Amino acid sequence: MTVSTPRPEIFEQLSDGVYRGTAMKAGVQLDLFTPLKDGPMSAGQIAEAIGVDTLKLRPLLYALVIAGLLVVEGDLFSNTAETDYFLVRDRPDYMGERLEGYFELWNAILKTTESIRSGKPQAKMDFAVMPKDELEPFLRGLHWNTLRVGRALAKKYDFSSFRTLLDVGGGSGGLAIAMTEAYPDLQATVVDLPSVTPITQSIVAEAGASDRVQVMTADVVREPLSSSFDVAILKSFINVLSPEQARQVLHNISQGINPGGAIYIAGGLALDNSRLSPPDLVTFNILMINVYDGGQLYTEKEHMDWLTEAGFEDIQRGPDMGFVARKPVS
Repeated sequence: MTVSTPRPEIFEQLSDGVYRGTAMKAGVQLDLFTPLKDGPMSAGQIAEAIGVDTLKLRPLLYALVIAGLLVVEGDLFSNTAETDYFLVRDRPDYMGERLEGYFELWNAILKTTESIRSGKPQAKMDFAVMPKDELEPFLRGLHWNTLRVGRALAKKYDFSSFRTLLDVGGGSGGLAIAMTEAYPDLQATVVDLPSVTPITQSIVAEAGASDRVQVMTADVVREPLSSSFDVAILKSFINVLSPEQARQVLHNISQGINPGGAIYIAGGLALDNSRLSPPDLVTFNILMINVYDGGQLYTEKEHMDWLTEAGFEDIQRGPDMGFVARKPVS
């Protein structure tokens, strides 16, 4: 019986994937998509517009064509519809700052081997001590997505019966801003660490939302809430905590939810109970061990067990792949 020799096809696919991502990173950081907003340009014209050498730039332009971020006809390059909409600076939906945040995370992922060997995150993100000149760009880079998640939640669920909302670990305040835009009678409070809240206040003020979004400084991991609310939303927050911290946070929040109120765990960052799906989250979970002491993505069962222990009931997976639960009336 002849046994065929396997080919290293998966190795090659995984190795080759890094080049397209790196091409995107260079294109964003060179801001080469912005000059193309006015129409096709040659490699020389693009090089002149961004102040670089044509010979060095040309291979990148063709790589971006292969990556699907540029098109070329003859010697002229153009933006695709997607890059023209999202990667031209100063346009309303510009995503360059958000992508820069992702690029920083790529650097963290490269430290995976040493994080596992040492048992400690080698690219640790600690918002409590991060310098303001690093923390503020990071939060502002996430603001676009936070607004998007808030607007999606406001459409998928009915919050009209609630009057007070708590945005737990709300960072930029984007979710609270979006929710109060959709529900004018809703008063929101963003709670976060003392290093974060001055930045939150600035972003909320810039959005003209200070009359409906308050900012509160507290560590919800270590202490109960000082006020009560009808509903709490946690977006991408549980995954930065260890299992013990996650359990304690949900207990503390439960103490501050009014009877009949609700909790929403948003962001869709839960694994199924096999820990093998969704595939993108299974691989994304590698990042967690590099940046947080104990944080990682948790399973559906873990979320439901912690919510039950905290006194919530009627726990369900939502259409956004998050969790919704209710506080008993009595």
